[in-house]
Amino acid sequence: MDKTIYTMWKRCEKNYHDLPAIRWLVKKDIKELSYGEIADTVTGMKKGYAALGFSHKHIALIGASSAEWIEAYMSVVTSDNAAVPLDSALPAEDLVDLVYRSDSEGVFLDAKFAHLASLIKAGCPKVRKIWTICGEAAEGTESVDDLIAAGKDTAEPEPPSEDDVSMIVYTSGTTGKSKGVMLTQCNLYSNIEAILYDE
Repeated sequence: MDKTIYTMWKRCEKNYHDLPAIRWLVKKDIKELSYGEIADTVTGMKKGYAALGFSHKHIALIGASSAEWIEAYMSVVTSDNAAVPLDSALPAEDLVDLVYRSDSEGVFLDAKFAHLASLIKAGCPKVRKIWTICGEAAEGTESVDDLIAAGKDTAEPEPPSEDDVSMIVYTSGTTGKSKGVMLTQCNLYSNIEAILYDE
């Protein structure tokens, strides 16, 4: 069996399809999404990447923890693209610099950080698409629904290989500029597998 996040995710989707994958509070109401529901969104987003020519590209994510962030992240790491999760608490100038230095061509942006869209477009010429998560699409961005619609008539892309870069994590930069650490599909798979336990 391939040691990829894609393989692990497909196994979870099959084994736990109708079980809740995440739960969160909205005021006093408990919301939840099942593995199957997340998988449908993730697959739709991956088909969108394929339709838009995102293959072996870097896609940055800027936002707070949310169901939508999780779906966006999973759509990237289960494809042959590389996720670049960035600390949304960083100053705007630093975030734009990291998007630029990571060679990201796509960006997922939480609606509360919509003001970054124009700065990213101005400072990061490689960025082709900015998608808004957790709210209405800001000016100059598209929604996740737009991404899914773009791939409506496209087949699901080929799964990633073990050696494909799955994620780029930036260091804290305490001794200089932060550096991007590349983690492959196999790296992430092995890390997750190492913490699995039997009940």
